[in-house]
Amino acid sequence: MNKFNIAEQLGKINRSSVVLISDRCLHTKYKYSDCEACFDICPVNAIKQTKPPLLNIEDCINCLACLPVCPMGAYRADDAIPSLLRCANRAQVDNIDLVCNYHSNPYEGIDGSELGIRLRGCLASLGSAAFLSLSLFNFKHITIRIDECESCELHSLQPHIQRNVKRAQFLLSIWNECTLTLSMANNPKTISIERPLWDADNPPLSRRDLFRFASSQSRLAIARSLNKDVDSHKHLLGQERKRELTAIDQILKENPANHDFTLEGMGYSMLSISEKCTACEACARICPTGAISVKREENHFQLLFSPRICISCDICQRICLVSAIEIDTAPTFQQIFPQSTSISLFETELIYCENCGSRIPAQLDTTLCSICAHRRQNPFGSKLPPSTSS
Repeated sequence: MNKFNIAEQLGKINRSSVVLISDRCLHTKYKYSDCEACFDICPVNAIKQTKPPLLNIEDCINCLACLPVCPMGAYRADDAIPSLLRCANRAQVDNIDLVCNYHSNPYEGIDGSELGIRLRGCLASLGSAAFLSLSLFNFKHITIRIDECESCELHSLQPHIQRNVKRAQFLLSIWNECTLTLSMANNPKTISIERPLWDADNPPLSRRDLFRFASSQSRLAIARSLNKDVDSHKHLLGQERKRELTAIDQILKENPANHDFTLEGMGYSMLSISEKCTACEACARICPTGAISVKREENHFQLLFSPRICISCDICQRICLVSAIEIDTAPTFQQIFPQSTSISLFETELIYCENCGSRIPAQLDTTLCSICAHRRQNPFGSKLPPSTSS
């Protein structure tokens, strides 16, 4: 499979305008969710702040900034990542700069840049995963051009670009890989130079390029790995998280991290389950990405957790009737990576409730489930326990 097809596979989105798949939204899965990832991202207010949100197609300008922010991938369109990777495959240079489709002078680059790549839409459409993926193509330096953001009608997206770059900078600094910089407006150290400019959707292709592809076995191997890893993610995750996992996995294969650090504020979490767990399985049923799962063998119960695909939505903690779930939103890198398998959070032998026959953990020191126990203590009451009825 060549890089062109691989890039298309990495997109895995139909060629269309932005659409909102409400069934994937966290507010549809759990109406009390606090997620506001997309509410402030749209520069033209095409996203209405309802729960779930509404997308006004007539107002949408297809800047694509909403695509990487949704943890569930509820916003879909043909994004800029596949075309960017096509260009990365063909570029035989060390230093590139990325420029958006709205830049007034894309043909002048930054001092040191050997090639400019112009993307369709705004640079806010590139999540941190895009920059991590670019590092796999052996670029030494990538400049992200935001020198005209302040004068652009989409200037409200500049903080989102900076946030995505900062996240990628942090992760890449772990391995001392490709460096990223932002080209700001009125930077006295920035010198404009003439350099080639490629359109990401239509890069040049020569006979020499075809021979170059055939001889670039290492890049082809990386691309095959990216394609395989993205296809292996069967859970309900947004494309941004899938791509980030894919890129980090590939980097770790070539350069394992030799120290640990926190991932606080990056959307990763670790769960812990206390002995109060009643094995009701509500957390596994409600988990929107399938990060929590249950394994039963006869009367043995085991609660499993996949840290890599947890998006820190805290829904499981909210619906736990006995408050048995604790969430650590500042896990370390070694807790999340490199393992890709589930870990056991809780396991117990089960017994049967003597009243209704439902199965409950043996270590609860009771022979009644929580509902039967409450009714026995309140035989004339009509209400369930507060945590059950809420």
